[in-house]
Amino acid sequence: MNMKICSAAALGAVISISSLSSAHAAVLHKEDTAKVQTQQQASITLSKAKTVAIKNCKGAVQSAQMKKADGVYVYVIKVLGEDGKIHTFNINRNSGKIVKHHVEHKQAAITKAKAQSIALNKCKGT
Repeated sequence: MNMKICSAAALGAVISISSLSSAHAAVLHKEDTAKVQTQQQASITLSKAKTVAIKNCKGAVQSAQMKKADGVYVYVIKVLGEDGKIHTFNINRNSGKIVKHHVEHKQAAITKAKAQSIALNKCKGT
């Protein structure tokens, strides 16, 4: 009789664990499906968003990713402009329009010749 009780308890534990595994798998599947649907709903591609950014700021794309900002999905594109500054564009994923454009006002690098000229102006010598 004790054997039947142990067997029933073991069977119950196995059933509980398997149902938890199934429930966990269903949650994971639902999350994966949501990610795929989010990517499929995009009206413009990441490549198109990069093109929009480059048209507005000549330079080279440094990074690009999709994020949710203020409840809206945007592509965040960072461009190293020909002016030597980093331009960050938030481009609406659905419309392809620039929502935000931020420029980091860091001092641009100078050439070796310019550095030598500055040094010679500050101190006489060679």
